[in-house]
Amino acid sequence: MGVIPNAYALNVYDNDSQKLDVLGRVEAGVFNKAAREEDKSAIEGKARLGINAHSKVNEVVSVIAFAEWDVSSATSEGNKFKTRYAYTGFDMSQYGVLVFGQGDTAAYQTVGFTDVFENWGNEANSYWSLGGRQEGQVAYVNAVAGYTWSVSYQTHVHDMGWFYNHDTGDKSNVNVNHGVATSLSYNWQRNSALDGLAFSVAYDYYSLGDKYFSKKRAFYAGLSYGEQSEGLYLGLNYNRTNISYESHHLTGFDAVAGYKFANGLGFMSGYGYYAYKLNKIDKQYLNLQVSYDFNDYFKVYTEAKFGIGHKDFEVKDRTQSDFFAISAQYNF
Repeated sequence: MGVIPNAYALNVYDNDSQKLDVLGRVEAGVFNKAAREEDKSAIEGKARLGINAHSKVNEVVSVIAFAEWDVSSATSEGNKFKTRYAYTGFDMSQYGVLVFGQGDTAAYQTVGFTDVFENWGNEANSYWSLGGRQEGQVAYVNAVAGYTWSVSYQTHVHDMGWFYNHDTGDKSNVNVNHGVATSLSYNWQRNSALDGLAFSVAYDYYSLGDKYFSKKRAFYAGLSYGEQSEGLYLGLNYNRTNISYESHHLTGFDAVAGYKFANGLGFMSGYGYYAYKLNKIDKQYLNLQVSYDFNDYFKVYTEAKFGIGHKDFEVKDRTQSDFFAISAQYNF
């Protein structure tokens, strides 16, 4: 968690003690029938709206709040708002940020290195099995001299996610009794020989309210180079997950590479591999994206996800689907 930066935010007011920004985006795109899970391809519209508030308590401590919602067109997902973030807490300057509510767990600090696509990708890990942006959290993050440390605690949530047992074929919705995640990252400082390089490791543990899927443990490691907003960007993630009642681990690799030119043209590619017992494929895919920024607010992009080979789980010998989208996006 932590306050989400946004270059497009519209400032409502800003004085010595208070600040309020409104941010969001509106997007319309053509999605193929596999991406829509419908019989036909179609144009879909969706929007995002958020608020970012900051109020000064004293010279060191400020109170903060952040919330963000997504809504899709009435024809696709029923015109319902879905909460992405909703948290409040304290920004204690050099002593870190402490927040309560719904947001990313501490493990996202590592997983986020390959979360670079608009619609798909970054799926070769267990981070998203419990929703990714989780409700009912307490999270703390602090950054000092290139190091960033984060820890989050998950309170009880009913019907938070689901797991598929690769040994038995059972699929179960699960409750979370409690959980904890932590991560540590290092960004090499400017003017150093390794300027632009970042390394991160994370671990999470969850106690689950299910007879068989009673515990989840996962280790993550990530490496990145450059900035997504300009020039060359490279990202790599490794995940090793153990779910209780399964005989083997799930192992995942995600890699992305792209380049953003000064004229606004950008390219991004990605590859993901997620397997049980290393040789039984759960997911394997290739992602491609081409984008063009008309200015700081408006861009168009085309994005695709190609399934590679056949899925061993959950249905044997079924070719994975290919997803396509062409979209226009306005940010504010």
